[in-house]
Amino acid sequence: MDISCPIAYGVTDSNKRDIMAGLYKRAEVIKDIKDFTKDTGNLIVIDPYIYRRTKDMEIEKYVAEFSKSANLKNLKKIHIIYNYFDSNNDEEKKIRDGIKKMASGVSFSDKKDITIHDRVWIADREKALVIGSSLNSIGGKKICFILKLPDEDLKELLKYLDDNNLI
Repeated sequence: MDISCPIAYGVTDSNKRDIMAGLYKRAEVIKDIKDFTKDTGNLIVIDPYIYRRTKDMEIEKYVAEFSKSANLKNLKKIHIIYNYFDSNNDEEKKIRDGIKKMASGVSFSDKKDITIHDRVWIADREKALVIGSSLNSIGGKKICFILKLPDEDLKELLKYLDDNNLI
């Protein structure tokens, strides 16, 4: 089975599958997401578990990795959609405050929602990645995939987000 990804490897052959196995080391996956967000001005991150971290990761390290992968220093605006049922209030506040601090000068907003399960990063409302695992567990013990969201699906998702006042 040929598992290669145009995002990760610059492959342009349309016969190649547009997937990337999440068996990379964590740093490599973070770099791939960072490359995706490189020239982004407006980033929407849908991740039910974004305000949670794995028990073995310090909050400061988690926030730094999020900042790096989102290219926070280059953004004009970031909006996060998360699931409030799966957050620890103290930890959520520390992570949110850490992201806000790293994103000084960037317009920051977030919205609680329970209707979206998948993790999606949307760059400038023009392109999106579906990330099979929350940022907190990428590169861990489980396989996940990162896929380009098809344009039609992105349009439908954006319409849903707009219609439901999530962005």
